[in-house]
Amino acid sequence: MVRIEKWAVVLAPGDVYTPPAQRDRALYGEVYGHPKFAEGFLVNTSVILGGSIKTAAGHVVKTESRDYLLGEPDPAYITWLEQQGMVFDPEQPIKDSNA
Repeated sequence: MVRIEKWAVVLAPGDVYTPPAQRDRALYGEVYGHPKFAEGFLVNTSVILGGSIKTAAGHVVKTESRDYLLGEPDPAYITWLEQQGMVFDPEQPIKDSNA
């Protein structure tokens, strides 16, 4: 399975006239084990389809194109969350956008 390290949740590319609150989310980070990219290559994933699912291997996030095993989040992302008044939950690192 492809692993993503130093990741952050970002807004997926979309129509510039779509308000941010209505835009889809994606992951941004370094990928490992990806068939198309070198180890540590920085990518924007396709759209996240839901929250993370805890598996025996760790937390997995399903996107439109593939599943990603979450490694460690980017420390700058954690700092940004704290500055926004949000708390990072390692037990549920990506919450379902429909929740």
